[in-house]
Amino acid sequence: MRATELLFGKLLLFMEEYGILSKTAMKEIDMLNVSFYDLGTIEDQNLKFAVICTKYRGKWIFCRHKARSTWEIPGGHREAGEAISQTAARELTEETGAKSFSLHPLTVYCVESGQEKTYGMLFFAEVKALGELSVQSEIGEITLSDTLPDELTYPLIQPFLHTFALQSTKPFHSYVMGMDDEILSLAEKGFDINRDGENYTVTFPKILASEWERFVSKNLKYEYWNEYFADDQVVFLFHLKDGIKRYEVENYHHPEVLSLCEALCGCKFPSLKEMLLGNWFYRQAIEESLTNSF
Repeated sequence: MRATELLFGKLLLFMEEYGILSKTAMKEIDMLNVSFYDLGTIEDQNLKFAVICTKYRGKWIFCRHKARSTWEIPGGHREAGEAISQTAARELTEETGAKSFSLHPLTVYCVESGQEKTYGMLFFAEVKALGELSVQSEIGEITLSDTLPDELTYPLIQPFLHTFALQSTKPFHSYVMGMDDEILSLAEKGFDINRDGENYTVTFPKILASEWERFVSKNLKYEYWNEYFADDQVVFLFHLKDGIKRYEVENYHHPEVLSLCEALCGCKFPSLKEMLLGNWFYRQAIEESLTNSF
């Protein structure tokens, strides 16, 4: 399904507000249109490019071509016979020196200019180990940054892709009880997992939420629950006698969920938010989220 005009407008407002697009670029945006499609809705043969929004040690990686003074997101043309995921892996390796990484498809994008439409797939990569760039590489150097560089090679296209990746990789947090060491296997898939006594703290990007729920549904002990959250949105998964029960909670308010938590742990909480704030890991994450919103 093609992204709606409303989503496109929200991306524009977001990028203008946070300085991702300059006012000059905003005036020129009518020259082309960038839109997004759900994975699997555009025929594979039409995907000509792979772009990989990439993080390493918490920062975004950007590349500078040897022949340019501007920066760009890693990516490039699909070669004959390649799967688009192979294109992404090859370009990421060639343009950043990445040696070990996890790679996740986010969306299909389309750049439309006049009568011409070009399709590509946008990926997110988490790099675990960086090596040296090949001497044959077209890339002169890479840089690590918290934000988009000011001087971009494709200023009317890549800010949209970067913004989509930002929204798709928003971090979720979970404090995990009632699971065994099998949880550590998720580290290879892009989950950040740390022990806290017999329990675990887990942070993962939004794009891995479905995988997290599958893992929890399979491994959560009976009469335990798990919650994961970002900002003021919380998802609760309870393992009850009739199986896994799932709730989505907005603004920390859901009387039925609060009652279930109290029944399972045999204690009372003033509210769901107060319950979460009683955990050091959640309290830290909520405080960081509030700080970053100003």
